[in-house]
Amino acid sequence: MDQVVDLYKYNVWANEQIINHLKTRSPDTYQKEVKSVFSSVSKALSHIYLVEHIWLDILEGKNMKEAMEISY
Repeated sequence: MDQVVDLYKYNVWANEQIINHLKTRSPDTYQKEVKSVFSSVSKALSHIYLVEHIWLDILEGKNMKEAMEISY
């Protein structure tokens, strides 16, 4: 259980780092197109949110297929 708690704390920390960094950037950074796996910061953040939602559903007892179907 300690490992799960550590992973949760790391996830919270990582999300805080992203948010705090974005607060230092100009607002247009959020939608600006970039050459990356995701074409903008907003699309990367949407992906993070979606994946975290899927894992929350799985932790609550749904299987991967159910979690994926509900999220999309």
